[in-house]
Amino acid sequence: MKNLSFKILQQQFADYLKTGANEIENVILDQLPISVFERLLVYRTAYNQRIYSSLKEDFPKIYEILNEDNFNKLVEEYRIKYPSTYWSLGEFSKNLPDFIAESNWGKEIKYMEDLAKLEWIKCLCFLAKNSDYFNFSSIALVPSEKQNKIILKLDSSVIFFESPWALHKKSIKKSISNKINYYIIYRNNGIINVECILKKDWNILQKISQGLNIEEIVEKTQVCNEKQISKCFSNWVKKGIISHFIYRGE
Repeated sequence: MKNLSFKILQQQFADYLKTGANEIENVILDQLPISVFERLLVYRTAYNQRIYSSLKEDFPKIYEILNEDNFNKLVEEYRIKYPSTYWSLGEFSKNLPDFIAESNWGKEIKYMEDLAKLEWIKCLCFLAKNSDYFNFSSIALVPSEKQNKIILKLDSSVIFFESPWALHKKSIKKSISNKINYYIIYRNNGIINVECILKKDWNILQKISQGLNIEEIVEKTQVCNEKQISKCFSNWVKKGIISHFIYRGE
């Protein structure tokens, strides 16, 4: 057996798990009755099963529409095109939407690319850092004539997504006349929520994400008056979409 550094051994073992490269076989003692090949195969089989399970957990709806056999084929093709370069399986899923777009899978099921993107967004939403929440009753401390200068802040988990496909419905169809579906994905009390929202609400939320204050939002969102926007704000605070506010006193 060759004397190799622990770092090289780690790399060779990782290469074997990911690609089947067999350099590692030359540095492991052969101890019968189980051969080196058989012992290593146990680890590689477990690794492959974990990859499959991880992708199934991250993309449950893709698994649902494909069934187990086809999903397994998708995973195998994906692994060949995008071999893992990470020690953690958490990052391995992120290229699946791109792979679907480039492959026959996306051509055969037109909405699969967008559905995969949405499912990956849900993973990112779940992993987002927690925002620092505070009591919104402190708005009362801001002089009433200055409250339109308040800047509302979205929760750190909030992600926007748009698609021509009605991904929120059981029967996914393309919207009539290329109408866009607007989605907001957010985490509230550990639960991931996906909502298809009206375009006017989307526009308001976009303005909030740009850091505009309430007065500027009212001015730039012509379809809404101040009372309507206030109602939206209250609803989004309750849902945890808006997590806090900033007021820079003048």
